[in-house]
Amino acid sequence: MGNCSDVPDVFPVDQLSPGDMAVGYTAVQGRTPVAFDVEILGILEDGIAPDLDFIMVKVSGAVIDETGGIAAGFSGSPVYIGDDLVGAIAYGFFAADQTVGGVTPAEDMVELFGYPKATGAPSRTVGPKRMPLPPAVTVPRALRQAAAEATGQPESSFPTTAERLTVPVAISGLNSRAIGELQQILVEMNWPVALYRAGSAAAPVPGVPAPPPPNPGEPFAGVISYGDLTFAGVGTTTAVCGNLAVAFGHPFFFEGPTTLGMNAADVLTVVKDPSSLFGPFKVASVAENLGVVDQDRLAGIRGIGGSIPTLVGVESSVTNPDLARSRDGETTVVVQEAVPFVAAFHALLNLDVAFDRIGDGTTRLGWTVTGERESGGEFSLTREDMYYSGFDASFVSIFDLYIALLRIQNNSFEDVEFTSVDIDGNITQKELQATITKVQTASSLQPNLRQREFIKVQRGTRFTIRVFLDPAEPGPLQTVTFTMKVTKQAPKSGKLKIEGGGRSGYYYYGVSGATAPTERSPANGDFEEGPSSLDDLLAEIAGGTHAFDLIATLFPKKVTARRNRVLPQDTIVLGEQQVRIIVVG
Repeated sequence: MGNCSDVPDVFPVDQLSPGDMAVGYTAVQGRTPVAFDVEILGILEDGIAPDLDFIMVKVSGAVIDETGGIAAGFSGSPVYIGDDLVGAIAYGFFAADQTVGGVTPAEDMVELFGYPKATGAPSRTVGPKRMPLPPAVTVPRALRQAAAEATGQPESSFPTTAERLTVPVAISGLNSRAIGELQQILVEMNWPVALYRAGSAAAPVPGVPAPPPPNPGEPFAGVISYGDLTFAGVGTTTAVCGNLAVAFGHPFFFEGPTTLGMNAADVLTVVKDPSSLFGPFKVASVAENLGVVDQDRLAGIRGIGGSIPTLVGVESSVTNPDLARSRDGETTVVVQEAVPFVAAFHALLNLDVAFDRIGDGTTRLGWTVTGERESGGEFSLTREDMYYSGFDASFVSIFDLYIALLRIQNNSFEDVEFTSVDIDGNITQKELQATITKVQTASSLQPNLRQREFIKVQRGTRFTIRVFLDPAEPGPLQTVTFTMKVTKQAPKSGKLKIEGGGRSGYYYYGVSGATAPTERSPANGDFEEGPSSLDDLLAEIAGGTHAFDLIATLFPKKVTARRNRVLPQDTIVLGEQQVRIIVVG
């Protein structure tokens, strides 16, 4: 595992007393730690969890004056008395004096050095999953009084709970509207992070030696993905032992055994919060890879220097024919749980770059997903569809991919791991939609094609259908002609329904297409009979109706041996027409 043989000396919690002075270290520019003063205000036994105490502190000094208090990104900042490690800054108060916070004891953090090496990605429970949230710390009145005396603020200004510090997350490639949408998804997943725009970071390369872990007080990045869509939480290194490092002083996702990239980071600035509602936060860029984070525990996270995480490649190629503009993109994902949203938002950033605008248009997006089954075998899924929006063409086109990946990941049949996602598409400002305006029919009994309310057909024969499509863009009516057969066992009457795959009328930001959660959307699972295996699920998603499908259906089923005809078109097909069928003979 690691070569940890000299665990840092710690200052026992039971030897701390209110009024004791300590020194903390963190980086507010670049990587070099700077010192700040720490006063011990009190100890809450079992405050964080059973056998995990909570140390309330007040911080001060020139650095704190500069930052405005304990900032998001301070998580893991080591606190010392002499040469002994007291613990790590890890907790703060919402809407209160930001110079008061909480420290996770070093005694519990250094135990992480002795944890066994996690083997591979964490096991997942089949079915929908939300990340568990660690508990907040309930702060008794005595500690709130101590905070009030130390700050000169009224006791009532301090909440009854201390929360773990928010993890600032550097994210590259996305504009502000995409970051806002991603933030909402992460909130639903119980990922309490604060996103900010940053530069991209390169994925680790096998065979290239990694530098040693960061030193105590230096920035520490836990990386979810690299490349175009770099996604990494930034905190501070607490302690190092050999090639092992512990950081944060609280969980990232609280998964236990995990897999994240361990990277260095460079702090660019600390953004102050004059309101003191949310607190200041560090802005940092992700730097070189240093290894793998393999433990995500209540007292902190642990990294192993020199290792390389298992990586999932996400690649995309997008073309904009309007501008003769195209872009190929690549993102490498470390965290399996993150593949659905990283892949979807990777596609979004590439679409945005190729489209070079945010607005109305039509997207055609195809993707192939590969992965490993619980048995060790492989699976693969390919799907393609079209999407139109009058407001944001690139954004609405990513949800079929996102929801389909979620359905595969959270399937109730077997654990799976993704190995790659390949995306190919084009986007245009044109409105590539066509509406069914009329239907003509003809049969041996009524041989002339014409628009009818009723069509007479003989059992055991075929009849002809011609569908007229009116394109949204200026141009002539389009026609689609085909035949359907009536069985010899057909009842005396039936019905022909002609409809478009994009006919739902559901508009999300003005979207029309199969991406909308209609009764026929493969991403949502709203089917009469659900899948009974992973193979059924994959077939259901791959075979679901497309927005560009023209669909002819005969009712009841006995009217024809082949109830449906699906005819793919070059545009999204909207609308519906029906014709009554009279069966004779």
